[in-house]
Amino acid sequence: MKHFVYLTEDKLYYIRRAPGRSGGYYFLGFRPVAGLEGVESAMESLSEVYNLKGRKVTVIMGVKVGIHVVNLPASTKSTALQMAEKQLLILGGEEEQLLAADFFPSSQEGMLRGVVYTAPGSWLWAVRSAASRVKLHLKEILPSPAFVAPFQIPKSMVWKKVPWCWSICQKTL
Repeated sequence: MKHFVYLTEDKLYYIRRAPGRSGGYYFLGFRPVAGLEGVESAMESLSEVYNLKGRKVTVIMGVKVGIHVVNLPASTKSTALQMAEKQLLILGGEEEQLLAADFFPSSQEGMLRGVVYTAPGSWLWAVRSAASRVKLHLKEILPSPAFVAPFQIPKSMVWKKVPWCWSICQKTL
């Protein structure tokens, strides 16, 4: 079983994934979060109710996630991450910290195109310190767009119902 904690500016959700089930993700509960100060008490409450102490948990940051597009020279992933962090100093805000990055070949030869996800450092610190105090083992911290991107669109969704989405998606692909 995989355990996830999804943090928004006003709530902390507990999501569990049960292997072998279709869909597999279940929202089991939430606690209100009143800003940075409320993260620890909300995490502690969820931990006690759902017996999460000592378990590996993935945190999904839905709080002020920044998305930046960068163009970098072709390189290894570790070098690209270092270059993306340097770009973030220019592109990002004062408190933004790198959460994740996706890289893919650019249409320009010898270049990489990347999408860099960031979150405010104060929120990251609040999550890390709360998890430490509550005895949760943070497996990783993911930005919400990176977490929901792998979900497939249900076959029941008909594009004819939302024609504006299809045209926008086609233009950006």
